[in-house]
Amino acid sequence: MAKYRITAPDGGTYEITAPDDATQDQVLAYAQANYGGGGYAQAPREETSQLGAIGAGLGAGVGQVAMGAQHYLGKGVEAVGDLFAPKRTMSSLVTGQAPKNVVQRAGKWLVNDAAQGRKNMAEEARPYKEDHPLTTGTAQVAGNIAATWPVGGLLGAGVRGAGAAAGAGRIVEPLAQSIATGGLRVGQLASATGKAATAASLGTRAAGGAVAGGTTAGLVDPESAGTGAAIGAALPGVVRGLAVGGKAAGQAIRKAFAPSTEAAAQTVLKAAGANTPDQIAALRAALSAPRPNLLGEELTVPQILQTPGLSQLQRTLRNAGDESLLARHTAQNAQRLDALNRISPVTGTTQQAAQRFGNELEAFAQPANDHARQAVNRAYEAVDPHGATAFRIPVDQMRGARDQFLGPGTFGTGRRADQAIDAAEGLTTAHGVDPMTGAPVVVDRLSPFREIQNLRSSIGEAAAAAQANGANKEFAALSRMVNAIDQRLDDVAAGRGAVDELFPADVVAQWRRANDMHAARLQRYETGPQRSMWRQGGDGQPVAQGGELAPKFFNASKGQADDMAAFQRLRGQDFPDSSLKNYAITDLASQTDQLGNLLPARAGNWLDARSGAVPGLFSEGEQATLSAVRQSLDRAALAENLGRATGSNTAQNAQGALNLGLLDNPAVNFVAGRIPILKSFSAPTLEALRKNARQAKVRELGELLSDPQALNEAVGGLLSRPSGAGLLSAPERSGGLLGLSVRTAPLLSTSR
Repeated sequence: MAKYRITAPDGGTYEITAPDDATQDQVLAYAQANYGGGGYAQAPREETSQLGAIGAGLGAGVGQVAMGAQHYLGKGVEAVGDLFAPKRTMSSLVTGQAPKNVVQRAGKWLVNDAAQGRKNMAEEARPYKEDHPLTTGTAQVAGNIAATWPVGGLLGAGVRGAGAAAGAGRIVEPLAQSIATGGLRVGQLASATGKAATAASLGTRAAGGAVAGGTTAGLVDPESAGTGAAIGAALPGVVRGLAVGGKAAGQAIRKAFAPSTEAAAQTVLKAAGANTPDQIAALRAALSAPRPNLLGEELTVPQILQTPGLSQLQRTLRNAGDESLLARHTAQNAQRLDALNRISPVTGTTQQAAQRFGNELEAFAQPANDHARQAVNRAYEAVDPHGATAFRIPVDQMRGARDQFLGPGTFGTGRRADQAIDAAEGLTTAHGVDPMTGAPVVVDRLSPFREIQNLRSSIGEAAAAAQANGANKEFAALSRMVNAIDQRLDDVAAGRGAVDELFPADVVAQWRRANDMHAARLQRYETGPQRSMWRQGGDGQPVAQGGELAPKFFNASKGQADDMAAFQRLRGQDFPDSSLKNYAITDLASQTDQLGNLLPARAGNWLDARSGAVPGLFSEGEQATLSAVRQSLDRAALAENLGRATGSNTAQNAQGALNLGLLDNPAVNFVAGRIPILKSFSAPTLEALRKNARQAKVRELGELLSDPQALNEAVGGLLSRPSGAGLLSAPERSGGLLGLSVRTAPLLSTSR
């Protein structure tokens, strides 16, 4: 069975298998019946073979060069004819066509015939290119190379011969060698030293490369001679640039052929500024030094070394999609949160933790305060059970308190103060009858302790009610009355009372015990933030309750240390501090970004703002854990932000760390875009190569930066490699693939 290709009217190509004895008409009729109507652009043809494609490609490649040589021969003949061109006649001026002599016409014919020959060869090769584009194209390039390979040597020999004939053989010898080698070799330049020798060498190399490149490219395609000359002139300088300094080129080659991990290690050393043996030794010592860590986290290289170059490289890798550093940072964040959870497990939001604390505290404090109040009441009831005391109520001082705060000009309040004075006055006088005359009399009266205590309690309750209603002046007057009564009791107990006032020593002792119990209750339950639990607002509810209580005790206020001390008094040995710790840790653990990572700035500010409250709530061990979390965040933040300046040398160097060498060279794009057959997909191929190479480089660098031990081992391997000058230290002695590449690159720029 034979295979045929036919072209349909719409430009589509179809492959048909037919018996070996089938005619073209039969094949065409079959195609018309199965793939549309008539009008096929091409008659069916039998499919070509791979071997035939190789032969066709080689023939086309060699033939192109032959036609190119004929083209330039014709141009030369035409130029000679121009020297003897006939003069312009009147008819030539009218027609616009200059008269041609036989030499000019011969040259023109050679040029036109060469152009037609190239077209014919292209048409002959077309079926092979359609069936086997890669094979035919590759063979054609091979034919170009084979046919043009001697050109450089022939041109160099010609220059050398011409120079010798003119007595300037030594002068033209460097140019001859440059042309023969495509600019790779120039020999010894006469009378040139230092920078002048370098400039002369580069110029001669460029000239030789341009001549060789332009000629070989022009032989393949005359229209590409200029492009070939440009490439030929540029390549020797590029190669020579790689060789400048000898040792540096050797290092570049070793880096290129070294294991990729060691090449990445070189990049990290450069970013860290470790260029000398001493600097590298110091870096390795820092990487291997013991690092006790309360959190158990493994540090990254930038976190250990803290250099701007490494920090910028870290940011560059993150922007390029690195996953190793990201994974290490994520693990560190989890370890910080685990450390906080070891202090107190986070199980909800900050508000939920606050509400939980408030509920537990109210459940403890309210009955505890009631119990303490009842104990105080019983203590006061035991002060004078038999009425053995006698006191004069300080009515004058009470009136003075009223007049001070509720005197003329005040209104709307004072009713409770008046009631207190009326009650006191009622207790200080007694009404009776004069036994001698029978007339009614009013006599002074002394009050026992019980009456004094009842009066004092009533005035205290009235003061609390006045404060709750916002009657501040009345509250002040009533409070002053309570103080006057207390002072009177103190005076009598100290022996400073009137002769008729009685306060026996045993009763005084019980009274003082009751006072101490009362003061202790007030100090524990009603001094500090806890007072807001009992003090009622205008709505009749406690000023603070439930979830409002936690920030009353643990906060960032100026009095935070006193507030924590008040909490410790309140809880004593009867109430655990775990729920308030949970509120604090939950609040700290919420200082994160949207991904749940603790933010160094927010968490650090949180700890700084509560530096007075933390010691009052957490144990020394817990404080050490909080300090370790803070240090970890500060260390990570410093490693992240060092050298952060757009456009700085540090930033530019970090970007350069991802340079892919030749894959990022603009010349590669230009040359690859001119490769025959492949140029339609060479750009996407190069882009895929770049993407894969850059991803690999990012991965290798990220793995080293995230693992100090791996970097230390890579640096050790790098230091163990022998040094050398490298293959490109003397390009004039290089041959083989390098010479082939430089001498054939220009002709790859030709159109096909």
